Amino acid sequence: MPSCHEHLLHDSPLVTMRDSSCCERRSGPRAEEYARGNTIQFTRAGVYLTHRSAGARRTVVAEPAHVLLFNQGTPYRVSHPTDDGDSSTVLDFPAAVAREVTARHDRAAWRDDAPPFHATHVLATPELLLPLHGLRHALVAGMAGRMEADEVALGILDTIARDAARARDARPVAQRVETRRARRELAEAVKARLAAAPTSDLTLPSLAREVAASPFHLARTFRTETGLPIHQYLLRLRLNLALDRLAEPSTSLATLALDLGFASHAHFTATFRRVFGISPSRARAAMRRDWHRATGAA
Repeated sequence: MPSCHEHLLHDSPLVTMRDSSCCERRSGPRAEEYARGNTIQFTRAGVYLTHRSAGARRTVVAEPAHVLLFNQGTPYRVSHPTDDGDSSTVLDFPAAVAREVTARHDRAAWRDDAPPFHATHVLATPELLLPLHGLRHALVAGMAGRMEADEVALGILDTIARDAARARDARPVAQRVETRRARRELAEAVKARLAAAPTSDLTLPSLAREVAASPFHLARTFRTETGLPIHQYLLRLRLNLALDRLAEPSTSLATLALDLGFASHAHFTATFRRVFGISPSRARAAMRRDWHRATGAA
């Protein structure tokens, strides 16, 4: 049996927030599970696959560059492509709350029989990650009240609903079902490969050979399916992993930079600031104190 642990961070009528970690070794799909609520899942470290069986069968990779979405009761199975385990932060919303927020961006969500989420995942943008990590560390440290936790969580849900609606509107014109599935599966295979070894020094030709595609087709398809070029996805993956480790007091920024494949401390700092709008040291300080005051002073 897998060794999995959960830690409840916050529980209210509006949202439940918890940390989850799993030490499962490389394995095929486990027994079917069902989403407890209308769930937003941030994978903070590691990688695993979710095999969904509601409607069209589909595999979606859980990794730190994307946020996974589940409607309550969604059946799925989990498999692990590596021996490294994973850790996530999960937010569950009641149906009425999820529908009210998502309906701001998708009016169909108001129907009583409509699921709140029509996407399986969205990009884990700085606009989502900074509040999520700030709230998580504040809750762990006992510095966030219940009202603050509810408000930040609802803001995260609203941003995700907006991003999902924008991604849907930006989809290319209709394609054959077989073509659409093949392009989606190619992108998910590349995500799994990169998330399993985010510091590896891959080239576009070598990656294309691994997934049996031409470099041009791979680059074009990945960007269309994920919204990011491959090199930007890999950069986001490394930075999102860094954000999860920043609050660890024993980890130096120089060590963290080299561990995640950056050329130097300066390279890491400049890249982090460009993406998140704040330096790694300021982000670390923010997680240890009040997030909003610290980022407002950046």
